[in-house]
Amino acid sequence: MNGRKKERKKGEIAMEIKQVSGIYIEKEGFEEYFNISYKDDMLEYIYRWVRKKYGRNSTNRDLCSFASLIEYFSTGWYGGYGAELYEKERSIEMKTRNFYTKLEKDLSNKEKSIELIKFIEDQYFGQIEN
Repeated sequence: MNGRKKERKKGEIAMEIKQVSGIYIEKEGFEEYFNISYKDDMLEYIYRWVRKKYGRNSTNRDLCSFASLIEYFSTGWYGGYGAELYEKERSIEMKTRNFYTKLEKDLSNKEKSIELIKFIEDQYFGQIEN
């Protein structure tokens, strides 16, 4: 090697950034699943969406935790509802990372995103009638 670093493909670098920062849910899958645009105030929109769907039969802690976790896997940022110390959320986060590694390789990023959101929703609310 002549002193230059090995060149890497843009896709490899992007995937490393996603894995380090926690971004697994892509914009297109997010927008299709929640039927809202990918915005700065997505946490509030996710919370409203999940409260409308499961609010009567769920704890507010689960609703807030779900919204926070979806935002985290979509943007790489935690914030808003302060649920990061909720043990159920930590457990679902680890299960989601494990589930992600088992998704079919031939799925598009949009399809993977939708599968992840469905998985997280089922972990929180799978036994709840909406």
